[in-house]
Amino acid sequence: MSYAIRAGRSLGSGLAPVVTASAAAAAAVVVAPQAALVVAAAISGLGLLVLGAWPPLLALLSIRMYGDVAGTIGRYADIACAGLAVAAVMLALATPLRERGRGVLVAVYVLLAASAAFAAVRYGDASGFTREWLRLASIFALGVLAVSAAQSGRAIERSLRIAVAAVAVPAVVALAQFAGIGQLAAGQRAFGTFSHPNAAGATYAFALLISLSLALRSRRRLDWALVALFCAAVFTTRSLGALAAAVIGMWALTHFRLKGAQRGLLIAAIVGAVAIFALTPIGAERIGQLESTRSYSAAAQGDVSNSLDWRFLNWHLLLGEWRSSPVFGTGVGSTRQFVQPLGTLPHNEYLRVLVEGGVIGALVVVLGLVALVRAVRSRPSSSLGGSLGRALLIAAAVDALVDNLFNYTSAVYLAAVGIGLILGARRADSGVER
Repeated sequence: MSYAIRAGRSLGSGLAPVVTASAAAAAAVVVAPQAALVVAAAISGLGLLVLGAWPPLLALLSIRMYGDVAGTIGRYADIACAGLAVAAVMLALATPLRERGRGVLVAVYVLLAASAAFAAVRYGDASGFTREWLRLASIFALGVLAVSAAQSGRAIERSLRIAVAAVAVPAVVALAQFAGIGQLAAGQRAFGTFSHPNAAGATYAFALLISLSLALRSRRRLDWALVALFCAAVFTTRSLGALAAAVIGMWALTHFRLKGAQRGLLIAAIVGAVAIFALTPIGAERIGQLESTRSYSAAAQGDVSNSLDWRFLNWHLLLGEWRSSPVFGTGVGSTRQFVQPLGTLPHNEYLRVLVEGGVIGALVVVLGLVALVRAVRSRPSSSLGGSLGRALLIAAAVDALVDNLFNYTSAVYLAAVGIGLILGARRADSGVER
């Protein structure tokens, strides 16, 4: 009887998202033909369920990779993503957690709710800030679900491999766009199934680090093929923030995993790939745009000639906003609509935390990050989990300097799952692993 119940649950968890995605596919063909490829990618991603991953975690991650297409298939994508976020938050509350895991989860939910409520009262937008609380809470929830899945004894390598497989189809879509199949305008940056090239670049960068860590361990051709795929996909987005995150993350990964000639060869390959990007039309134009940058002070006075100057000016104005509410900030999510001196997002996660949370919120985030770093550092640096955890954290820290990383929900979902699987692994890797 128990076997029948388990089989029924497994069948239900597999069929429900497939039926939903199939219905969305039919609607997409009618609403926008270009969305058909995106929805087909979502359906193929759900096929990963047969590989034996934990169905709820995999379904949430794989479907979300195709959820940044609201501009293509309208508000139904927003509704679907909200439903996924609700599912993640509820599943995290229901999942078995060890030690102080339950208390930390509830504390994060409560702190986010308090800051969002403060902003909602201040700006009179309860629904908007509720959605932002749900989005941020779901990121943490997905990491918790990954921790729980790993603690249940599931192989970390297999789980990581399935997680990056969910990004493969979006990466192929980006390559198709870059090759001219996706009807991009001349000079336009590829974005795959995501809403913006920077969001795509961050996702591909994290997937690249995960696949490279697996390839260094397994030496499998499929893992190396995914490394090449995600590397190319990062280039097609022409996101300098994502490229910097990927390069520094790969350096960190090789520093912790390889020695001698092997490290030298891989670093040479990284340098060669970056050189190809910088010296060809793929990246030369983007890099050339930065040559007109003078200084932060000049940009703060309105001397703006490129995207970096624009960021400097935006940061300068946002610091002025922070000075008006230095202690408690303007509230979680306020910079997504109400606190925008130049009419858009901060493009710096450190500054966003300071503006939205004030000194109090920034201190809370710093304490949380310190705890996370300590947990990752407790794993041997030469092991799979230890080296990958360090690389993901370093890459995220780099990308957060110039991009709106935590607004790229799919990218942060992937990073949260990767770090969660590493931290939740029941058996610590030994230092003799390759």
